[in-house]
Amino acid sequence: MGVAVSSDTRWLYVASCASRKVSKVDLKHEVVLENFGAPLAATTNLVVTPDDEYLLAAGDHDRLLVI
Repeated sequence: MGVAVSSDTRWLYVASCASRKVSKVDLKHEVVLENFGAPLAATTNLVVTPDDEYLLAAGDHDRLLVI
């Protein structure tokens, strides 16, 4: 499982290995806005770029996914 927060702390991103999805959570309203399919068997690391433009997900076999 991986977790990342946007620089303005508005969005939380959570990766679930079981569902192979990354969820975008609105922290102000405490609601899941979107679920992205992540074709990584074990997403272990998430990071939001400093400009909040991209979410990077790293997982199995050193693969990288840009969302």
